[in-house]
Amino acid sequence: MHINKMGSPKVDLKYIIVISLIIAFIGFAGLQPVYAQDDNQSSQSNDSTTTQYPEKMKDRQTWEWILSSPGLLINLPFTIALTITEIAVSNLYQPQVVGWMYDVTTSDDSLRAIRPAYSSRSGLGLKVYQKDLLNKGSYIELAAKAGLSNRQKYQLRFEQFDLYRKTLYMDLILGYRFLHEERFYGIGPDTKEEAQTSYTFERGWAILNLGTRLTGRIDLMGIFSLEQSSVLGRKVTDIPATRDMYTLAELPGLESEVKIMSARLNAKYDSRDSKGGPRRGQLIDLSWGMFSQIDDDDYGFWQAAADIRQYVHIFYGRTLVFRLAGQLTEPVSGKEIPFYNLSDLGPTETIRGFSRSRFRDNDMVLGSIEYRYPIYDRNNSVIDAFLFVDAGQVSHDLFQEFEADNLQFGFGGGFRVWSGEVESLNLILGKSKERFRIDFVVNN
Repeated sequence: MHINKMGSPKVDLKYIIVISLIIAFIGFAGLQPVYAQDDNQSSQSNDSTTTQYPEKMKDRQTWEWILSSPGLLINLPFTIALTITEIAVSNLYQPQVVGWMYDVTTSDDSLRAIRPAYSSRSGLGLKVYQKDLLNKGSYIELAAKAGLSNRQKYQLRFEQFDLYRKTLYMDLILGYRFLHEERFYGIGPDTKEEAQTSYTFERGWAILNLGTRLTGRIDLMGIFSLEQSSVLGRKVTDIPATRDMYTLAELPGLESEVKIMSARLNAKYDSRDSKGGPRRGQLIDLSWGMFSQIDDDDYGFWQAAADIRQYVHIFYGRTLVFRLAGQLTEPVSGKEIPFYNLSDLGPTETIRGFSRSRFRDNDMVLGSIEYRYPIYDRNNSVIDAFLFVDAGQVSHDLFQEFEADNLQFGFGGGFRVWSGEVESLNLILGKSKERFRIDFVVNN
């Protein structure tokens, strides 16, 4: 197993970088005036015939310009990019053109539609959905995507089927994924990028969710799944095959047709003001589950995860999103954990800027600060620009082996587009100490 120590900047320097970026967030300039939530409502004076409108506030007071000057310099490239985007959106966006395209691909009652779909991981494709088929709020979606190197993903989702008086519901998800040229860098917090190997990964899954809505904000769900995973040894030019560099004893899961069944309990609390472009509220997602191999007795483990996000509205639609997440994965009864089921950092929902699954180990912790700025909000569509700083690390035992020197950092920015409650586009530009990475997702 390749476990290599790699040098990293001193922690003090990292903290200075983080503090500088936070100052930059505070000093980030507005590109177009966006009024506070209630500013679009006129106020009536004592004279019922006179309508008074709120006066637009200055972007900054003099002291704010002085305080935010370091941030303005750091954010100058982002400011230029956002200005260009604002001009493009305001001058090139034609509602009638987009509306015509949506009319062609959407039914008259807006319950059925065909949408393009794309992700850097699985490729380009389509998804077809039907709303309110069996009950109001139910949802059926069929998605198919294919990309370079024969990457494929197919998924059929049945969601929110009412089983009992809108308090007990069911989801069913069936899927298949084939990923060629996946990279493996080793296990541990100090692996080196140049030690990468490559494997082909195939997985099929069936997931049944039984949920109950305890209140308007709290959902409790039982999740039962069956999945079959295979690691194939197809070699990529100039990159060693993972199966040639490791044995099964060194890297559990390095084989074909591993069938694992799981039972998990999930609790979710959601007080966000909106699912599409939220500005205020909190999202808490907690889960715990047991995983066991059913075609043999080699693999068995439990996994616990927590994801907490706090949305803080500052002013004029600007929002700070604080995130703290973690995952613990531990074997049971002397059994082992397939390497692809370990906690990892590198996917776009963790440290943005690293290669996918760049770091793997039993446990993972992640912290993130994101600054969101609205550049378009009209006709049920929201476009946000955002800046972020991510930090986290993996560890064999997070409680005993957490080290500040092993923290990995990523920072960057991007754009999100919401259509109603659905995130229809996400562009992420991320930078880490190893690389610059672009991720682009459409209707994922």
